[in-house]
Amino acid sequence: MPDEEDLEDVPNPITYYSGRDGFRNGILTTSAPLMSVSGCNSVQWNLGTITHELSHRILSGKLEEMFQNVLHEISDSNVTHLDHYFASQPKTMGQFAERLLAMSLMIKYAEEFPKSAELNEALGDPISFMLSAKLCYSEEIEEIAVHIFDYYHFYGAQHGTYVDFIWQSWAVQPSIEQRLEHYIKRTITALAVVHFRLSDWQERAISDFESILDVEPLKTKLPFYDQAKEILETRRDVIVSYLEQMQHVIALFHFILKLEDLKKMAVDDPFKSPPHSSGASVSKRNYTATRLVFGDDTARLSRPSFRNPLLFLRDFSTDAEPSAAKSAWLLHMLSFNALNADGTSA
Repeated sequence: MPDEEDLEDVPNPITYYSGRDGFRNGILTTSAPLMSVSGCNSVQWNLGTITHELSHRILSGKLEEMFQNVLHEISDSNVTHLDHYFASQPKTMGQFAERLLAMSLMIKYAEEFPKSAELNEALGDPISFMLSAKLCYSEEIEEIAVHIFDYYHFYGAQHGTYVDFIWQSWAVQPSIEQRLEHYIKRTITALAVVHFRLSDWQERAISDFESILDVEPLKTKLPFYDQAKEILETRRDVIVSYLEQMQHVIALFHFILKLEDLKKMAVDDPFKSPPHSSGASVSKRNYTATRLVFGDDTARLSRPSFRNPLLFLRDFSTDAEPSAAKSAWLLHMLSFNALNADGTSA
């Protein structure tokens, strides 16, 4: 963890709505779709999927630091072939994690060399190979790590909620259909994190995705449902192969990025699920008010108490159609009605 002095130098991102950028994380900015202003009550434009961008902000710098450490170790050890780097024993947990990241990049970049002799020659210049691998595939590796982190922590590894929300959100993006197989691979790799220690983890992850795709609302709401089903049927071996390529990213998550305390915090709100006397939690909603209420003769609005804004959004952004009135209520609640841990206004 960084020191408090270091954190003081990290600026809070500039946040804004954009009709062009949509959900996007930059070095100094984080944006959400402009349509969310008038439609965040709907699943398609809900603000809860901002957790993907938050995950980028958490992981991006960490992955970059790990990669730089890989280069330093290769250089300091005078490694003349990348195989020698992987054959050497890591001295710390950090070095072991860095090898997992380096292996992920190497496996992807090795596909660029169809002949083994060409690959072996390229591996003979480890620094150049790793720099080229990073240039070509670091963005993809980070995306996979972010999907895993988001699914496990912010969605509590609940595959039904995760697939429903992100795929209905993607359904309104016209560019998704052009890269549909890629998004299917990303999603299934994230789902695989909970099955990773099992021998058939690849098939279990694919089955999890299929089980949600084949029921409502995705079965009828997803405009490219038939295309997705065709990919799952005809390209299954390609998907399994991709999962095997990404297994070191999944292992990296389990090794240093899995935080159980964060997972509990992200999926819990004492105002939603207060404990029983036995210590168990109530699964049903238990906010002060569970829905938006407009009185016919009074300007009455329900004001639910909540501490977890992400969970609140996920529960109240389930409408099939956008509504400016409901969205305004949601944004007002997020701005003025969230509570701190001690019950005071945030």
